[in-house]
Amino acid sequence: MGSCKEGVVRNCVFEDNGNTGHIFVSSFGATSGTPSVCISGNRFGNTHGAYFSVNIHPDEIPLTAKVYVQPGQPTVASLCSRPQFVRECA
Repeated sequence: MGSCKEGVVRNCVFEDNGNTGHIFVSSFGATSGTPSVCISGNRFGNTHGAYFSVNIHPDEIPLTAKVYVQPGQPTVASLCSRPQFVRECA
């Protein structure tokens, strides 16, 4: 997704590509603001050494952020670094 404040990451396949099968949610800088992101319908598989498929940076993303990792998708929701964000997309 690159650099943006809002977005949807949906129906992507991250497979057979080493350690790059991750979605990172991070925020930095005074003007970046809090992100609003919906992550749903994605599939992760056969990634080498992937600890988390969805990594939400704890020091930069507050629990009040509008970040949603769609529940009911065990390959995504169970691999989220911060389970507090596993909830229905708004």
